[in-house]
Amino acid sequence: MKISSDFGVFFRFGDRDLSRFWAKVSVRGPGECWEWTAAKFRKGYGSFYCLGFGRGKVHGAHRVSWAIANERVPRRQVLHTCDNKVCVNPSHLYEGTHADNMRDARERGTVSRSARKLTDVDVSLIRYCRQLGFSVRKLAVYFPVSRSSISRICTGVSYPHVDGPVVPAWGSGRSANFT
Repeated sequence: MKISSDFGVFFRFGDRDLSRFWAKVSVRGPGECWEWTAAKFRKGYGSFYCLGFGRGKVHGAHRVSWAIANERVPRRQVLHTCDNKVCVNPSHLYEGTHADNMRDARERGTVSRSARKLTDVDVSLIRYCRQLGFSVRKLAVYFPVSRSSISRICTGVSYPHVDGPVVPAWGSGRSANFT
């Protein structure tokens, strides 16, 4: 099987690679998840090494599955419709951007709060300090996040689940100091 890329290069994906790949998949019904049963990356996605696809590198099993089904190398990220990291069912996979992935994660509620820099207590404190007149700049220095992050927190765009005063991010009160 030849898999094309944007550069007109064809990767040979031989019968041996195909049989090795599908031997590591628990194939079920067409609408169900086909789970990868072999090696995985640290974050839980399946990993597959093959010589023909991508010149002898380890690739995400879901990316390889998508490439086999579409007969081309994906140009962007390969995303899951099922939120199952080990699923390699081509009907559950689609090509998208990082922004698509983040939007899907927000809509499905799968964004990890442990990956955030601030705790809910930090967010409440930021909103309270802003209400007292602390500047966005000083809050961004004290809490190691960008000024735009402070602004989104203060207006309730970020961390909407946290209770506390939602105040204008810009405007009055740029003179308060941390002491």
